[in-house]
Amino acid sequence: MARQIIITGANGGIGTALCEAYHSRNFDVVAIDIQSMASHKFKSQYITLDQDEYVRSKEYRKKIDAQLSKLNPSVLINNAATQLLGEFSVLDDDDWTTTMNVNFQSCYFLIKACYEALAQNIGQVINIGSIHANQTKPRFFAYAASKSALVGLTKALAVELKGKITVNAVSPAAIGTDMLRAGFDNDDKMLSKLAGIHPSQEIGSPQLLANFITDITQANNRFLNGSNISYDGGISSALLDLDY
Repeated sequence: MARQIIITGANGGIGTALCEAYHSRNFDVVAIDIQSMASHKFKSQYITLDQDEYVRSKEYRKKIDAQLSKLNPSVLINNAATQLLGEFSVLDDDDWTTTMNVNFQSCYFLIKACYEALAQNIGQVINIGSIHANQTKPRFFAYAASKSALVGLTKALAVELKGKITVNAVSPAAIGTDMLRAGFDNDDKMLSKLAGIHPSQEIGSPQLLANFITDITQANNRFLNGSNISYDGGISSALLDLDY
């Protein structure tokens, strides 16, 4: 019987790569995203989920949890995220709340909703963090805070759950998705410059990141627990000087 995996943010660049990687390894893929339908074929089921509303509304959460209760996952990947940017003095309060709801609080509620099945299946949770949890830049403070909270939750739950479910985070730096390219206005010169500040001299591949995560979960090494794994091309090790 195929192991079942739930992947949130399944329609995005990293989410699509994750669905494809697990589908190719014969997992039963349950894809979750805010859109009304999947953007790809790499799944057996699709659930539409507004993760902001999932936190804000107990009624909506009860409806979604009823769907989740019919599943039998061995792996949950909390990949969905929003990136609402702005300076501290002008960022809308609702943007702050939405960021925390989607990137952090909904992950807690999803783990809770899937807890019984995951524990019964000696399961795993992978939270997709970000380099911004440790190193960030102006205007990213809401996103950085939400990813820091997610890493904190990862470590705390690893202790709390005592191996019934392993909980780890993978924190990427720049990954070559359409969203990343759009953030640089598809300017190849700027993207090349971005690649150059990573010691690896390249931007990460969504497919290689997905394969890396798939390898972790397939191994199911129970001693890997409460870890935040940097997947960042070495940039977190670099003290960048003006002439780098």
